Amino acid sequence: MTSRRAVAPLLALSTALLLGSCTNGDSAAEVRDIESSIAASEAMMLSIRDSVRGVGVAEKARRTQGALAVHAPDNLDACSSPLQAEQVTRHTTGVFTLELPADFRLTMDGDIERREKHYQYGQYEFTASDGSRVFIDAGNNDEFHTGWTGLISSECEHDIGARWAHLDVANATISTEDRIVHAHIPLSPRLALRFVAHARSRERQSQLLSAVQTLRVRPAWGESN
Repeated sequence: MTSRRAVAPLLALSTALLLGSCTNGDSAAEVRDIESSIAASEAMMLSIRDSVRGVGVAEKARRTQGALAVHAPDNLDACSSPLQAEQVTRHTTGVFTLELPADFRLTMDGDIERREKHYQYGQYEFTASDGSRVFIDAGNNDEFHTGWTGLISSECEHDIGARWAHLDVANATISTEDRIVHAHIPLSPRLALRFVAHARSRERQSQLLSAVQTLRVRPAWGESN
């Protein structure tokens, strides 16, 4: 009988290799098929292990459903506008405003390097009670898919406020659920604002896709103070 202990490292390695880099939208369907196969293999190994341990039918079904759900492709459309969380808080900094679910707290306030603070494009981080996080920082205008990893399931280009933006919805789950919402907003010939959200559930991912629509960049971004 095959041992889960022997097979699990191979599954983890395969998953890590697949999730190690940003995937172009054109190949997203093929990658989702591979990802679903890996999830199914993991579910099968759970079933083998549980049969040896005598785990009940209901518990086996719950674990199998959980394994498949975590690795299943996202069903969010990056061009959609999901409903906001029931309670939101508006966060205002010197360079942007953003409405997030009420349990998010500002945990990094842009003060990373003197040069970044001087030109007002430091790094900002918001952290929620479930471990979900939102990062906002500067990026190169022509690098749409940098600063994050994940298998893209949907891409979109449309306006956020008065600014054009490129949006991605992706899945970077390995062992802990990690669903991505990413926005790239060009601000000048070289400078862009980058929004990267790591959601710990599908519901949270939907909330953060809604939240990015509220992002408003102030004229001070990228200017010396």
